[in-house]
Amino acid sequence: METTRDNQRVGLVPAAGLATRLGIATPKELLPFRGKAIINYSIEDLVEAGVDSIVVVIRSGKESIRDHLNQAFPSQHFAFVFQRGPIGNLLDAIRASYPSIRGKEVLFRMADTYLDPNPFPSQALRRGSEVALHCFEAPGDEWRHFGVIDEATGRVIDKPSEWVSRVCWGALTWDGRFSERLTAATELPTAINAAQSFYQVNIESYIDIGLRSDAHDP
Repeated sequence: METTRDNQRVGLVPAAGLATRLGIATPKELLPFRGKAIINYSIEDLVEAGVDSIVVVIRSGKESIRDHLNQAFPSQHFAFVFQRGPIGNLLDAIRASYPSIRGKEVLFRMADTYLDPNPFPSQALRRGSEVALHCFEAPGDEWRHFGVIDEATGRVIDKPSEWVSRVCWGALTWDGRFSERLTAATELPTAINAAQSFYQVNIESYIDIGLRSDAHDP
């Protein structure tokens, strides 16, 4: 397994989803939220964290995301990766980015969410750990839609049907060892639970625009 090379940090943003819950033709990542496209918040967090480059996973038909980001962040280096095949498994999007993230520290941020504050500290990983889970407490029963942390064991349970806790992960930081682990995994939660990981609740506000259709500007 590889470790991080030259301490390079790269942002990773999956944006190939179909937005079936919203039933819209426009990419959900470009929906306006508080005056700007929702994906801008993800990019701004990664830029503030000091990443060397940002990898954005898109698919055919979503080139408008590439055009928007190049215009909105002209001085930022982006690598746009096209995901082929079925859409829906988050791990497929991560695997599509593998050549661009191999051996690097990865800061993983969803493209259709607003987080406050920026969850990425300058030193996120503890000695020996492969993955840091940056978490929030979901309001009401929204925990059913996320990866929930079993606070007794630290394990991730994806979209549980029964109550586990309201602590859910909203962003991730991982090292090169975990990227290699993902190449053999079938699901992201399974890979996280097999790795040396830890979680911290350092997100106060988490809004998923794909879950809440009323969360974007009119």
